[in-house]
Parts: sequence; structure tokens; C-alpha cells
Amino acid sequence: MSQIKFKHKIVIGNGSKKNDFYVKKLLNQKSYSNLNIEYHLYNSKTLKDYYFMMHDIVKKQKNLKYIKFCDNDDFILPNELDNLINNFKKNKNCISVGEQ
Repeated sequence: MSQIKFKHKIVIGNGSKKNDFYVKKLLNQKSYSNLNIEYHLYNSKTLKDYYFMMHDIVKKQKNLKYIKFCDNDDFILPNELDNLINNFKKNKNCISVGEQ
């Protein structure tokens, strides 16, 4: 994301206290300083906790118009993300858009 100068906000929800130090160390690297990253640590031990974490993160994003959920193994292609946003803007009847 840093190499392609990703222009969107990135919100990370980490559900593992065990990995907190590693994630924070990684995010503090100078190579990621051009990204708009917001980090949240949760202690999720169950699937129910995982969904609470996602709901809580979304609730905190009051100033964002669009939110895309991604897992740690998803690829985010900037042009495709822009296409999704443009498709959403074109069709105001949509409540959600996604890739195929």
C-alpha cells in the first residue's frame, strides 16, 4: 500500500494481544509513514468477539462515507477499489457493492 501511495484511510483491528507488539512495530516503520493508518487492539477469543470488533471499528468511523471490509489475506487493488466507489456513486439505490 505504501509503494502504490494508497490514498484511502486504513483501519486495522487486531484481535490478538499476542501480536500487538509486532503489529505496532511494523506500523511505526518509516516506510508506512505516508499511509493514513488507524490501529485498534481487541482481545477477541471467539467469533462473537471478532464481529463485535468489526462493529466497534465501523462505529468509530463517523466521518467516512464508504467502508470496505478486508481480511488479512485479501488483495486490495486501488483501481478496483476506485471502480467500486464509482459504481456505488452511480447507483444510489445500492446499499453495498463488492468485487466478483
